[in-house]
Amino acid sequence: MTWEVTGAPGSTFGTALELTTTAGDHVFGAEILAARSHQAIHLGHPARAAELARACQHIAKKAAVPALLAEGYALEGNCYALAGDARACSVSLRDAEQAFRQSDPAVAPRWLSYFDQGYLAARFAHSLRDLGDWGEARRYAEQALGMSGGLVRARAFNMAVLASTYIVSDLDQACGVALDVLGLAAGLQSGRIVHYISDFGRRLNRRHGNEPAAKNFSRRAMEVLGAK
Repeated sequence: MTWEVTGAPGSTFGTALELTTTAGDHVFGAEILAARSHQAIHLGHPARAAELARACQHIAKKAAVPALLAEGYALEGNCYALAGDARACSVSLRDAEQAFRQSDPAVAPRWLSYFDQGYLAARFAHSLRDLGDWGEARRYAEQALGMSGGLVRARAFNMAVLASTYIVSDLDQACGVALDVLGLAAGLQSGRIVHYISDFGRRLNRRHGNEPAAKNFSRRAMEVLGAK
């Protein structure tokens, strides 16, 4: 691998990858690549994110870690979704599902324990939402939400995705769920939840910017996020 794929020397990800390489822990290095891919998706760089996801897949295959391979495929699927390639996205999500079915939490690395059925469902919801497959995106978002338990951050993220799946079909439901997300966000110190809320707001305003419900959400979001 090269630094062009893995991250610049001296960066947080670059330093972490250097340490894992020195330690010979290539599997954890692949998890760092997955995290970098996730970040690139949020920053709006799907091509870069896809490179990183495939690098993660390559290591996961060689190391025979199915859960990590599933993560790489799921991230790749989201990249295809952002590029509008529904067919390629479907193949990646299918591969992710197949790899996940082969995983065994009893033998997977402990640091990968977060990657469970709920997390995979959340990744699928992101991809299907970005493709505009609202019904399937909603189904996976609800599944992820049902598995988030008492994890407030995860619940807030999943609710934000769920809210966005209603924007086209049910403005009141979309805003109602999103206002609940704002209620959770007020108690969190999370730049990521700010990103989710801002993303929802952009989608909402593109579709319903002049509607009173959308204006009310924007006003409440400014009040909550402005205090963070």
